[in-house]
Amino acid sequence: MRSSTARAWFALSLVALTSIAPGCGGGAVPKQSRTARPKTTLRADPNPKPQAALPGPALLPSYVLARLDDENAAPYVARRGEQMLLFYDAGGRLFTRLCNADGKPRTAEPIDVGPAAAEMPVATVEAVGDGYLAAWVEGMKSNAAVKVLSLDATGAARGAPITIAQSADEVSWVEIVAGPSSALVVWEVPREDHFDVLAAPVTPGKTPSPAVVLAHDALGWDLVTTERGAAIATVVAATGAQDEAEQGRIGRVLYADVDFTGKVSAPVVVNPEATAQNDIVVARAGKRALIGWTDVRNIDSSVYVAAVEPGGTIVTPPKRATTPVGEQALVSLVSGAGAGKRALLAWEDLLRSPREGRLIHLATMDPDGKLGAERATLVFSASGPPDITADGDGFAALTLAPTTSAEGPLPKDAPIWPIFVRFGPDMNVRASEPVRAEPFASTEGIPYLTRSLSCQAGACTTLAASGGSPATLAAVALPVRQSPWRAPASRDPDEVPPRPLGVTALYDGEHLARVAAAERPSGGSLAAWVTYHIEGNSDVGRRPARKDEPLATVGVRAVSAAGVPGKTQILSRRGLSIGGVAIASAPGGKVEESALVWAARDKNDAQVQIAKLGPEGDKLAQKPLTTITRKPNKDGVPSEVSDVAVAYAPPSEPGKSTDDGFIVAWVDTRDGNAEVYAARVDRTLRKVVQDRRITEAIGDSAEVQIVVRGKETLLVWSDARSNPEDGSGDIHVVRLDTRTLQKVGPETRIFASPAHSRSPSVALAGDRVVVAWIEEAAPDAKPEASEAGVRIAVIDERGANVGTPRLVRGEEQSAVTSVAVTCAASKCRGVLTSALRESMLLDAFEFAPGAPPGPLKALAALTGGANADVSPSFAGREGTSLFFGDDAVGGTGRVRFMTIGWP
Repeated sequence: MRSSTARAWFALSLVALTSIAPGCGGGAVPKQSRTARPKTTLRADPNPKPQAALPGPALLPSYVLARLDDENAAPYVARRGEQMLLFYDAGGRLFTRLCNADGKPRTAEPIDVGPAAAEMPVATVEAVGDGYLAAWVEGMKSNAAVKVLSLDATGAARGAPITIAQSADEVSWVEIVAGPSSALVVWEVPREDHFDVLAAPVTPGKTPSPAVVLAHDALGWDLVTTERGAAIATVVAATGAQDEAEQGRIGRVLYADVDFTGKVSAPVVVNPEATAQNDIVVARAGKRALIGWTDVRNIDSSVYVAAVEPGGTIVTPPKRATTPVGEQALVSLVSGAGAGKRALLAWEDLLRSPREGRLIHLATMDPDGKLGAERATLVFSASGPPDITADGDGFAALTLAPTTSAEGPLPKDAPIWPIFVRFGPDMNVRASEPVRAEPFASTEGIPYLTRSLSCQAGACTTLAASGGSPATLAAVALPVRQSPWRAPASRDPDEVPPRPLGVTALYDGEHLARVAAAERPSGGSLAAWVTYHIEGNSDVGRRPARKDEPLATVGVRAVSAAGVPGKTQILSRRGLSIGGVAIASAPGGKVEESALVWAARDKNDAQVQIAKLGPEGDKLAQKPLTTITRKPNKDGVPSEVSDVAVAYAPPSEPGKSTDDGFIVAWVDTRDGNAEVYAARVDRTLRKVVQDRRITEAIGDSAEVQIVVRGKETLLVWSDARSNPEDGSGDIHVVRLDTRTLQKVGPETRIFASPAHSRSPSVALAGDRVVVAWIEEAAPDAKPEASEAGVRIAVIDERGANVGTPRLVRGEEQSAVTSVAVTCAASKCRGVLTSALRESMLLDAFEFAPGAPPGPLKALAALTGGANADVSPSFAGREGTSLFFGDDAVGGTGRVRFMTIGWP
């Protein structure tokens, strides 16, 4: 049966081709007209050519069935064994035509079965008993009528149409639940954001029974045929629900059985919490009903499924259907053929979508709601769901995707055509070709639209129509045969690491300025963030923030060793976004402790703040690290702090536990231009080394980072002393005595580059310090000669470079926007983000210090777009826990936690 998701999208199926664009999917189905259409895939890239110029492989077998009034006229198909019946209206009349399983007509001409109403927005036809039953909705002035017509085995009318219901309200959908000798005719009445679902038992040749209500005030619904009638699943608002539930977006999930006499069982609560979106789908796996929906009980939406026995016994309570990988969205849930034991689940991981179109994941599902090991992916370059149906022991899909028969990379200008894919039981692709047929030779064989994919007895067909008026309607057979065309789907191989094992959202709210993370000594992680906030402005310059005025929010959240998030702790609502945030954990001690550092406005002055946190991120103590009175410079520019960093400083002597603590560094403009400062505190947050200015050069410093190497501490930052006029920086390093913060060597430029170098990330690999940073593209540099990307340098124990810094370029020379590295003794791991066209890509790589880095491996295409401030941060030296900022599909900022599987 068609789901409410599909019903909502069918209203879009006949939009002009020029208005169709690839969609991102995900989230709730938008509320709109429920005017239903058969499942349709549109051609989005017409390029007419004369018939004689048709190139390449053979066309698919096809048969012209009818001439429709125009491309918007909707035909309907029912299958019985090796026969197929077409039902449609044309020229004010209703017609049927009996065909073979491959679509070849069995009769020379269509059969006229009566007059058609002037307004007939939706219809359907199904095999019932020894014939067929057609049902449709007729518009009658301000009313709507539901009518049925009994047809014999040849498609001829057995009598006149019968009105089974008349409504003063709109009827937006009708379908038939077919039984051996009778049927349920089901229709939907929209009421703002809710729907009433009604049904009438119909036995051909007998007077229909009165209608019954299957569901009242449903936010979404779907049903599937069973041996005794149907199973219906609904989403309903919870009593007293507010916000989204009251707006018709989320609710509880209910289940009920209905038999062919119209008797409805008492509803069973499947999901008692109001967390289900209205995209609910119900399918069969064996004798059980599988119910799927997109659930929002967690920050990131995910696909949930439950299994229910006939009678309403819940055998599998609601659970996540798949491993969470960021935001997910249900696409479809399709019953297996006949009494097949497996259904097919289709879903999207929105963090892993391709740069163009959508990547839909497919997997079989057993009667317990467990996914099979075999997976496949399908490219779909449109909004809504693709057409998917059972195909014997496998499944078939009709998609819209870039098409080529050439080898090598997919051309950027590849046309987007309708393509069928037939999957075997192991999810391997049996066959795939574009839907190209002789009746559409004037447009390269590609129809204006395709619809009504169906399979029976090993044969699959789709209906295809030309554009214009009149429109040619043809049945196109979709055989299993060898083809040179590239399939838009494939069986998933065992994924090569590094790969994301799971992605969980930890925060949802304002956009993010910085994310930081640290590994807890006992296992697990602490993640911290500061949100993006611009303080108010006046006509004469920036207005200082008023006392208690909310500014940026600083938050922290613990994640257990098992990956379970703890409670969110808010440390400040007076933070400064430019200050960033940094966190470091201290081993040992009676209580596991960490230090969190950020910048905040205190009495209108920017100050560095430091807090001591417990193992769950709870605040144990807090102090201002800087307490100076700040005055604007002679040009009126206020004194600020930015780019905080923190690292744990171990005891100066092994076993001496009283002089360990934390080293804090930041950028400060108290002396005019931006300079690097540092201070040290003990574990009680008492300052034991006062603020020490580290840099003394002209030009601004920025983005300082810290790494502690025993008795030495290294500071790394971007410094514009060589180009103070344009502010173009190079990466510098200085060695300090860990205990006193006195310099033990000169400030040194690591690498001189022709363009700006920024955003260093540092890690300790044994006695060597690894520094990675971003090289911007030099002005006027040609792409092939550009040194833009990530530079990686190694600094030995004397503070000297080891070899020449290595360069890692972004995919397809894309602009790198952020980088993070972490190292164990002999191996380092890194991630970078790059903006490629409209997408932000997250890639991973590995390298040994001093050796060339390995190739980039894509982890995700982020949902926040090319302008997102990602700020990736590893927690731990193994690189398995990554935290970063991203924007949700809905536009809010999110902190995400990704676990990575490395080789």
